[in-house]
Amino acid sequence: MTTIARGTKASAGGGTSFVANTDALAAEVEYDFATLYADYNGNISDANVASGAAIEETKIDGQSDSAAERRTETSPGDTASPIDATTLAGEIARIRFKLKELGLGTSTARQTTAAGDDVYWIDTPQMGPNLIRNGNFAVKTTAAGAAPDGWVLVGTPATCTTTTAGVTEGHLTMRAIQIAAGAGDTNEGIQQTLAGLKASTKYVVGCRARVSGAGGEIFSLTTTGADGATFNDLNLTTSSASYVTIAGQIITDATPTDIVVQLLAVGNSDIVEVTHCWVRECATDRLPLSNTAWAYSEITTITANHYASGVLTDSGATGVAVVPPGPGYVIEVDAFFDVTDALANGFVGQLRENGAGVAIATCGINGGVGGAAIRYVNRSPTPGTTYTYTLFGAGEGSNVGRNHTAFAGETPATWVRCRAVLESGGH
Repeated sequence: MTTIARGTKASAGGGTSFVANTDALAAEVEYDFATLYADYNGNISDANVASGAAIEETKIDGQSDSAAERRTETSPGDTASPIDATTLAGEIARIRFKLKELGLGTSTARQTTAAGDDVYWIDTPQMGPNLIRNGNFAVKTTAAGAAPDGWVLVGTPATCTTTTAGVTEGHLTMRAIQIAAGAGDTNEGIQQTLAGLKASTKYVVGCRARVSGAGGEIFSLTTTGADGATFNDLNLTTSSASYVTIAGQIITDATPTDIVVQLLAVGNSDIVEVTHCWVRECATDRLPLSNTAWAYSEITTITANHYASGVLTDSGATGVAVVPPGPGYVIEVDAFFDVTDALANGFVGQLRENGAGVAIATCGINGGVGGAAIRYVNRSPTPGTTYTYTLFGAGEGSNVGRNHTAFAGETPATWVRCRAVLESGGH
């Protein structure tokens, strides 16, 4: 309603104000009061409020009077097709929608399959890198039928392979991991275990998945190890033949227990595909994740016949160690043997992990003076575990000297170094 106007008054000679010492007619008084009541009782508008009114926010009603009202969200559309709000409540609902999208990476996240059990706008923010290794399945150096790098099989799927057929989306690579449950089997697929997560902390778990479309197929994203009345383990499913986002939040317990993420073909012979999988921490006090410093050791002493023929001998470069600080890390190791007097039968070098035993990497020199390098990557270290690396070498057919002075100005050195490097898992 606009601002009100007083009625004309015959007793005032046609004016709008009463005149002193003049009898006012009841109808004239009634008109003014009726106009005032009609405006005050539900019709006060912007025109009735002063531009400088500065109404205190404590006098403005909120939009969280009930659980249903608190959860209300509305899409604002986009630049091409905006859905504008006509009320402050509508504006708040649109802001909530975008907060959830920004925080969870999806507007359709669920905690479980229970009706009304939505993860909504106050469960933010999403922070940190993807803690899943090889989360976009860009790397599969394993045997046919085996799980992709960083993952292990659940059950004995009839198929576990990468595919590009019909895949129209991707990150770094446009392909998916395809899983088919065996005939007569259920809940088969792949899984990855995340150790070393923060205690009592929320994490977003999600993936992009679809079924083949043969009918009746079900894909499931599940977790084990979570703890919480609201943010407990996930069991999210889809039967969509087009890629959809499935995501929800979990919370770790106080220990914390390792979290296992599973991507499963639920039914007998079901075929499913996944292009991405991710786990991200949700916390305002997220611990910084960064690469560790190089641990380095070298030996520069020149020693003739240091490596006995046919006998593995410690190089003398003190073993170096590193501890992966959390999930999502790999260990990089570089080493170099500097030798002389290898002669015709040569030299073999060996890199060992955590003491005696089978070499994890080897190198060799076929005669004469020179050097041999080794590079090794531990792609699945256990967080919090110490990994120590040492170098051993042996002559083949004759003794071999450690380090040499064959090249002017060179500092002879046999060395080894290692570090833990944060590896983003894709997405």
